[in-house]
Amino acid sequence: MEEITKLPILKTVWAANREFFKQLFNVKVFLTFLLPTMLIFGFENMLSDVISHSPENVSFAVDSMLVLGFSIETLAAIYLLLVLVYLFLLPVLTLNWHRHMILNSDLKLNPIGRFKLLGRFVRKVVWIWLVMMCLAIPMVLLGYALLLSYATFLTWVDNLWIAAPICLLVAVVIAWMWVKLILTWTRMTLLLPATAVNVQLNIREIMSISKLCAGRLFVTQFLAVVAPLLLIVAVVSLFIWGLSGVEFLEPSTFMFVTLVFLGGLVSVFFTVVPIGVLSIFYMHYIVPQLPKIEKMRAEKEALDAIEQEGQTPSE
Repeated sequence: MEEITKLPILKTVWAANREFFKQLFNVKVFLTFLLPTMLIFGFENMLSDVISHSPENVSFAVDSMLVLGFSIETLAAIYLLLVLVYLFLLPVLTLNWHRHMILNSDLKLNPIGRFKLLGRFVRKVVWIWLVMMCLAIPMVLLGYALLLSYATFLTWVDNLWIAAPICLLVAVVIAWMWVKLILTWTRMTLLLPATAVNVQLNIREIMSISKLCAGRLFVTQFLAVVAPLLLIVAVVSLFIWGLSGVEFLEPSTFMFVTLVFLGGLVSVFFTVVPIGVLSIFYMHYIVPQLPKIEKMRAEKEALDAIEQEGQTPSE
């Protein structure tokens, strides 16, 4: 990794955002790829809002949905169907955006011809989640044990000068554990762009060549979505605050369609921009080290062959 230059954070943030808006204003991509995805994501978000609210806690989104005349039970059934569609569409979106960023391939929702690749991609995602769960559960239990031990310690010690440093130490240890977990997750996600372009890497290999870019990748992905998020929140807040008394903003079919579209746009944005950052980091940091991985594999195969020959009984 020493010979690989550091990837500029702000330029990477700009590149990932620019590619999203470039495709957003591409009429063909928008109509055939982004718009269907946005509508499904937005509709699923709206229905999730309806299902999660009780009659006593009605939101603007709920009113906009119920004005169409559907009952809560009907909307719940539609929501379950949309969840299944969403779970299928999300890996298709992720896979296609990775391939577009790395190979400049066309964006399309039709998975025909890519079922095997899509299956490998989904298995890789599930495998990463399982590994992270296996790492996260012991850390959560350990953090809880530390907090419980500190609470027990406080019942014995009344001196603030003794308790405060120990409290700080416990907080630092727990924070360090979660930082390590987040960085581990960040490094393992670099397997996804590799899988999307049919490059076979395992967790051990990706961890061995991604150590120095983990922190930079996390910060870049964070900045890539936080700055636009603040802007979106500000604009939407001003829009709703300034026009809240206007008649067409009352719950209606128009507002339902508007909220579905805006919700879908935001959901797709916060999905594909981090994917774009991940693809850029993969191309900059991982691709140049693929020959190193091939060399490691060849050396391992040679050692395995030598060991196998040594175990073979001579005649």
